[in-house]
Amino acid sequence: MKTKFFFFFFFIAMTIGVSYSFAQTYPKFDEDAYIENLKFSGQRPTIVDFVNNFLNEPEEELLGSLSQMWDNYKAGKAQLKGDKVTADTRNGFVKFERQSEDEDSKYLSVTEMCYWNCSDGLHKIVAMTNNLYVDGKFVDGQFTGTSFMLYENSTRRWMTISGEDIGAYFYPEIDYTSGFDGKDWYVERNGHKTIMTEEEYGRWTEDNVPVVIVHLPQKGKNIIVEYWTPKRSVTKVWAWDGLRFHKQ
Repeated sequence: MKTKFFFFFFFIAMTIGVSYSFAQTYPKFDEDAYIENLKFSGQRPTIVDFVNNFLNEPEEELLGSLSQMWDNYKAGKAQLKGDKVTADTRNGFVKFERQSEDEDSKYLSVTEMCYWNCSDGLHKIVAMTNNLYVDGKFVDGQFTGTSFMLYENSTRRWMTISGEDIGAYFYPEIDYTSGFDGKDWYVERNGHKTIMTEEEYGRWTEDNVPVVIVHLPQKGKNIIVEYWTPKRSVTKVWAWDGLRFHKQ
């Protein structure tokens, strides 16, 4: 019996192209991880349940605004001016949009949440991403970025994991070093160091260091990532294989 059990799992691992043992696919739920219990009714959670739990006790400004929008959506109330919620339960996707403005600029904050059923039959991957637009331009903000959670079907537990744990590493590749060396602002590439003023460095950063914009799928399984600067935009795809993501 043990022999048959071993060969069954060996066959599955080879089929999905995993180069390590099946049990090591995801981080373990142990005492070193911050673990929460997902509350829901029924046999399995939907995206609504994940959003409910994620926004249950907001502890920061972004989550507080999302919680307000979500409460209005569930209650069938009108949203505040500039707010919009799109909930696609069938495809496991929710999007929050908030538009605002001040004397100088117009802002659009877009937050998306979705989940993937894992082919091991044991887990789900849940993701949330936030992108910020100022006067139509992508910018890095206080809350921009992407986070991932691992959900365990049998125990209804979930915990935050790193994107690197599942192949979702989105930082752009660079061929330079830059920053402040204690005396000057600089950019160094191929052994050549260019000294700049702080103002020049700020302009160089804005023109050359891309903002990473992550788009979660409402339909399909893959994540689309844009690397945007005022000079150009490059789009990459991270394909989902049932367990992990792979850069195409």
